[in-house]
Amino acid sequence: MSNQTADCCEQCSATASTTEGGTTARRADGGQRATTEYDTATPADRWLDEPVLAGTLPADLAATAAAFYGVERVETLGDFADATRAAAGGAIDPADLCHTDGPSPHRATAGDDTYQFQCFYDGLVLARLRESAIDIETVSPGGTPIDLYVSDDGTVDVAPSGAVVSFGVAADAPTTGDPTAEQVYGAVCPQVRAFPSREAYMAWAAATDAPTVRLSLAAGLPVAASLIGRAPRPDGNS
Repeated sequence: MSNQTADCCEQCSATASTTEGGTTARRADGGQRATTEYDTATPADRWLDEPVLAGTLPADLAATAAAFYGVERVETLGDFADATRAAAGGAIDPADLCHTDGPSPHRATAGDDTYQFQCFYDGLVLARLRESAIDIETVSPGGTPIDLYVSDDGTVDVAPSGAVVSFGVAADAPTTGDPTAEQVYGAVCPQVRAFPSREAYMAWAAATDAPTVRLSLAAGLPVAASLIGRAPRPDGNS
């Protein structure tokens, strides 16, 4: 792992602390959640149907992302993935992911190899980098185990079946444009979380000030492919 990657992974470890009931929440900097303009989108506005990369982002997330990345507009999840990839330094390989030295709740197993990650989403990125069967395990912010298995042909099985993933940008992300890779990890990674249901996501979202959007966990694989600059599979699975 390069020194730059190690620095970025330090930013990955700064995540929100919540329950799925939404009763407690602290920002990574220890501050309490404040009521902001980010509360205006309805739950329906924060769900993306497939094809998710073409899905229109909620207005608050679109505006926050555009200001953070220093681009004219970030209207879709595909735009968001493109801007994230460019700001994070472009192409990556497995060594660039945020590995941990010890056990983690975020794991990926491929054949005889098991990878431990600081961030849940690194497992999905690894699935697209390897293009082989992989089992990804994570734990939601409220402690619920979630499992995603990607077969060799790209077929995806998720348990629980209604699991979702969130994407977003920290509300206090810098707005000077041209963010460093470390700033990207720090602003985006804590908002990329897995949840056992839409309801669990909504409880978490209600307890954080970050503008986010949600989609099915299986639909997160095309986003992972876009983040590493690969086209989704022709069958649409990932």
